[in-house]
Amino acid sequence: MNYRNIFWGFTLIVIGVLFTLQNFDVININWRFFRDLWPLLLIFFGINALVKNDSTSKLGVGLGIAFLLGFFVFLFFNSEYISDSKNSFEYKNDGENRIFNNKEKAEENNQDFVQEMDSSIRRAKLNFEGSAGSFELKEETNKFFEAKTQQTAGEYSLERINNGELNELNFKLNDSEIQFNSKSKNKVKMMLNVNPEWDMEFNLGAGSADLDLSKYKIKKMVIEAGASSLDLKLGDQSNFQEIEISMGASAIDIEIPKGAACQIKTDTGLSSTDFENFTKISEDVYQTENFSSSPNKIMIKLESGISSISVKRY
Repeated sequence: MNYRNIFWGFTLIVIGVLFTLQNFDVININWRFFRDLWPLLLIFFGINALVKNDSTSKLGVGLGIAFLLGFFVFLFFNSEYISDSKNSFEYKNDGENRIFNNKEKAEENNQDFVQEMDSSIRRAKLNFEGSAGSFELKEETNKFFEAKTQQTAGEYSLERINNGELNELNFKLNDSEIQFNSKSKNKVKMMLNVNPEWDMEFNLGAGSADLDLSKYKIKKMVIEAGASSLDLKLGDQSNFQEIEISMGASAIDIEIPKGAACQIKTDTGLSSTDFENFTKISEDVYQTENFSSSPNKIMIKLESGISSISVKRY
């Protein structure tokens, strides 16, 4: 019997159950708590690494499962049952307090953002901080930037800085002293102009992100998140793209065009990976067969804890 398989199988089952309960609104998990404490997973990674043979595997797996079970029980009791939650939702902004009962619909704050396009703009950078929520960037616009937000806590702010050749956008949720619960909403839909060459940085906290960047000229992209779901589609509009993704417990699905060469460097802990039509070059490096010959290259660096990672070509 392979005790390591039992350990990792148990791990994935527990995580899957928690995500399923969250998706069907049975519980509302405090993902901000999870984002801060997920490095504890490194402890039972280390426990498993100490297992060298059958004589120590039972003890190692037992300790690991006990630690994992305790961790997720603690997480579970830091969640809210939606059906009978009696907690209040509190939003503090500029000294003003607004309190709503969970059984009532929380007040929704919708915001629209527009930045006009200047034909002289050649390079641009988007810095986005969204905390926990649902984020989408799939459509283009003839403006420089557009966004629509729906949230029940806090307000988004947009700052535009012109640094000569580079136009920089700082778009973030001002979430100081905000408490999220089962009635909270945080949805953001963004649109960008396809003409400039873009750098992007996303700090997503927990939630889901659907990013279709196939029509954009991407120079560099950095994505950081805790427990999240990421769908990322890249294009071949740039000769060289640098993508860095650092996530905790996540589901990551990436699409790359067949005409572009790609190299993946991984540091993925307990993650399961599916790199379609990639060749393993070394322990943590994978490349497409056309990596040497193609003029368009995508360099992906992946760091994750417990994740399911898929990279496919279209």
